Amino acid sequence: LTIGEHRITANLDIPDFPKSDDASITVNGTGPDFAFYQRLFDRPISFPEPYSFSGTLQSGSDGAELVTSRFSVGKHRFEIDGPVGDFPSYRGSDLHFTIEGPDIDDLGDAFGVSLPNHGYSAMGALRIDQDGTLHIPTLQATVASLKLDLDGSLNGYPEFDDINLGLSLSSASLAATSRELGLEKHFGDVPATLRARVSGSPQSLTASDISLIAAGLEVVSQSGELHYVNGQFGSDLELALTVSDPNLLLGDY
Repeated sequence: LTIGEHRITANLDIPDFPKSDDASITVNGTGPDFAFYQRLFDRPISFPEPYSFSGTLQSGSDGAELVTSRFSVGKHRFEIDGPVGDFPSYRGSDLHFTIEGPDIDDLGDAFGVSLPNHGYSAMGALRIDQDGTLHIPTLQATVASLKLDLDGSLNGYPEFDDINLGLSLSSASLAATSRELGLEKHFGDVPATLRARVSGSPQSLTASDISLIAAGLEVVSQSGELHYVNGQFGSDLELALTVSDPNLLLGDY
């Protein structure tokens, strides 16, 4: 398929569609302006830059279907590799992915969301057991000076419940993070880490084992939980607070 300078080539052999058993798929594409597709589908324009993509799905020696995919637009890059299970549950999948770019605001513009103008990266793994449980052995994401680490599990399609995730959000410098968020005043030039365990379902989430550690400040949950049920927050948390030197943390405040 060729439209002006945009070119897409594909070779498809799917003997048991929509299942991917013994399928062989190769797709490649290039073009000078990815915004062509955003205009075509009436989406916000955020990537008026050259793009390329390639993807293959082939049967491995053990009978599993292996996917390899690469996509780049401008300096933004996305890659995913690994065995993939059958549609729609994709049970048996074991995928590894990487995404990175110079400006996360470009991604926000694509969805009509305003995000800070900073570089970003993420890498991780995703496994779906035969019982449908979705495991996240590791996920690490960075935006400017903020770093997110996530691991755990939840039920897969279509429920996406029974959530059991551990998360850690850290900043190497609260002063740098304050500047990146556009705050008029800045916190101190000290590291900080927030940790919690999140469980439940999208309609009823619970956060426990909460801790916030920064220079001169330590907040640790002793008992209870933070609840989010049907759009409403509630809490029966008991916290232990230790403040040794507030000036280190407060900076300009």
